[in-house]
Amino acid sequence: MMCTCSVRALIRFLIYMSMSVSKSSVDKSLHQVGTANPLNQLELTQLLEHLEKDMPRSLYMIASIQSSQKNSKFSSLFYTDNWPSFSVVISKPEETKSEVHINYYLVYFQSGKEAKGLEFLRKNDFIDWSQNFLLVCPSPLYQYIGEVASEHGGKLDEDNEAQCHILYVNDEGSIPKMAIPDSFKEGVLSAEHSHQVNSEWKYGGTERKRTYIQSLIENFPTVALFTAQGQCIAYMIANEHGGMGMLHVTPEHRGKGCAKYVITTLAKKHVQVGHYPYLYIETDNEASLLLHLKCGFHLVENFQIKFVPYIGHRSLHP
Repeated sequence: MMCTCSVRALIRFLIYMSMSVSKSSVDKSLHQVGTANPLNQLELTQLLEHLEKDMPRSLYMIASIQSSQKNSKFSSLFYTDNWPSFSVVISKPEETKSEVHINYYLVYFQSGKEAKGLEFLRKNDFIDWSQNFLLVCPSPLYQYIGEVASEHGGKLDEDNEAQCHILYVNDEGSIPKMAIPDSFKEGVLSAEHSHQVNSEWKYGGTERKRTYIQSLIENFPTVALFTAQGQCIAYMIANEHGGMGMLHVTPEHRGKGCAKYVITTLAKKHVQVGHYPYLYIETDNEASLLLHLKCGFHLVENFQIKFVPYIGHRSLHP
């Protein structure tokens, strides 16, 4: 199996996470401790302009905003510590719109603003610390997260955390042109393929994960290769945060350029709609790193992301 953007912490976290997210009552004034208000659409447009100035470091948050704006089924709420002079941005799922919605918090902070990120997490109530969730944050912030987790009666699942590189494509010209390997035909995945992906995905196998996979297939771009008989032998899927992942090529067809073809083709689909193709690769996965560099991706230098599962006090003290 070839799995790139699929991160261990995210997948293992799915085993015990709570899929529901309770909506907090919010107050417009950020001067009151314990309150925060999500940005509206105009403010999100302005936020994207600010984040562009910190590319590629801010890429993962930009992609998440763009994806949320285009797909209401997986929409998120975005918070800042102050507007418009912000230091920290945090996203969370808007609400449970289906059983596959993931309790997933994404954190971005401006360089050198780790302390403000910590304070924002500590003081505001838009995070339900009683639930299990996955916190995705720049590595420098990670050392502080444990303090906040303890204050709220929970803990970090350090056995399942993962440290990742971010790789991205900044223009279509850097993506190499690839011919379709052998006599295969290019296509896209359908809902029926969720069973195949679920069985071939290293972290698949449950009905909940199959449902999640089907929802991705139905709502986001995919690229697949098929034999003349219609058998799907290679594929890659975009996800709800604007990233790419679940790369797989059947063993008998590896070494033929199938992986490079689906990677580059899906990347071009992202570029053509004005999005930056990106993905996470665990820092110890050298093979995947080299493969994507050959496909025109660039490494975000001196910047890594932590996937940190948080176990809420409901699970620790049922």
